[in-house]
Amino acid sequence: MRFAKVIFTSVALALIAITHAAPVDPTVPIDESLIDPPNSESYYLADPEFALEADEENGILPDVNAIVQHNYDKAVKNGVKAMGLIPGINDYSCKPSKDKPFPLVLVHGTAIILFGMDKMENSAQELKVEIDNILEKTGAKKVDIVGYSQGTLMPRYYQRYLGGSQKINKYAGIASIQSGTTLSGLRTLFERLNFFEKIKEVLSPICAACFEMEHKSDWLQMMNNDRNTEVGVNYFLVMTTHDEVVTPYTNGILNATASDPGQVQMRTLQNFCSVDMSEHILMPYDPIVFHLVNSFLDPQATQSVNCWSALK
Repeated sequence: MRFAKVIFTSVALALIAITHAAPVDPTVPIDESLIDPPNSESYYLADPEFALEADEENGILPDVNAIVQHNYDKAVKNGVKAMGLIPGINDYSCKPSKDKPFPLVLVHGTAIILFGMDKMENSAQELKVEIDNILEKTGAKKVDIVGYSQGTLMPRYYQRYLGGSQKINKYAGIASIQSGTTLSGLRTLFERLNFFEKIKEVLSPICAACFEMEHKSDWLQMMNNDRNTEVGVNYFLVMTTHDEVVTPYTNGILNATASDPGQVQMRTLQNFCSVDMSEHILMPYDPIVFHLVNSFLDPQATQSVNCWSALK
């Protein structure tokens, strides 16, 4: 198991609008080697009724596998209870080894009222402080990052402007939002009604990051105008055609530099399972997404990516 540090910085969009699913993106190739038949062995899915209370009462660490959930509410509940209990999480005593050289940093998405609402440049400063702390205490040279939603975008600021490109090895993203969101056309509608600036004036002090992720924002223009990637970092981003937050879902695409086209790997979930209905919120709980990201982080690990596992 990789040694890890969970980060609570400011991260991903929670202004949700309804949109129709776009067709599968034909430009994203299907990796046939990752597709298994329905009867193949899939990953371990925990009993959805599993609770952590007994482990807490008895002072027993919970089984990591037992915390895996497809149900959003139970995942949030168990995640909060398990924080600090799961072996390997927030363990600064871990030291890099030959087969596990990089700490894994998890960068969350925006949860309105709770976290992830500050300007992304401020969140990137928090991320810098945390990663520097991790590197100092573990002795590792670099970290790997797995971000969700805004967490797929904000670390790019850290890379470009705060020296992070020298400290990140692999950069994985779930429900990618590289070019922002149109909110299913709501921006255009509000502009035509002359409401957008008024709405922004009222809400941006509450969620500045939300408006930085609006697809016409100055922040995105700054990040995407000259270059999208940083030298030495490998990127792996997963999108879903059913994304109701990132619209169109192809705004999750990160274009590699012409000099290094293999630096960015893009994956569309429905290319692996056309009937997988996971949208923005469910992406972190999808078994196919899990194995795609895990295979990027650890190519030697046994993987099972198949449609059947997502439909259980």
